[in-house]
Amino acid sequence: MKRENFSIIVILACVILLTTGFSGCIGSEKKETAPEETAPEEQGGDSHQGSWHYVITITGDNSKTTDSFYCSGSKQKVEWSYQGRSEYGSWMYWYLCEEETGDLVGTGGSTSYEGYASDSGEDFAYCGPGYYYLGISESQATYEIKVYTCY
Repeated sequence: MKRENFSIIVILACVILLTTGFSGCIGSEKKETAPEETAPEEQGGDSHQGSWHYVITITGDNSKTTDSFYCSGSKQKVEWSYQGRSEYGSWMYWYLCEEETGDLVGTGGSTSYEGYASDSGEDFAYCGPGYYYLGISESQATYEIKVYTCY
């Protein structure tokens, strides 16, 4: 019974996020961020020209919208991971928004119906230089998200 309730809650949360058009993406003030640090070039399944440069790390265990941060490259990479905190499953999703327009430029995340499960991945957004922010939605998960830019 508890697993069915959890599944219904997850489905409702996803429907709300989709039907509201990710309202967390609209409007935000520009914030100063720390300068980018160079990270070692990583080759993954996605080819690119240039190298990846670290931008920001976000950690937490609650849903939130981050302050804005600047990406100077033409492509962004988001590495994410989470650890479930419930025996009934957990989930974590993120969305990357362009600050000025509120346009959704990238999404990622995962759902697990197994107790205390973890997951990780990386996703790419092909959007030019600019200010961006992340919206993060979670249920019973502790997460870490790292953003890199390619130039």
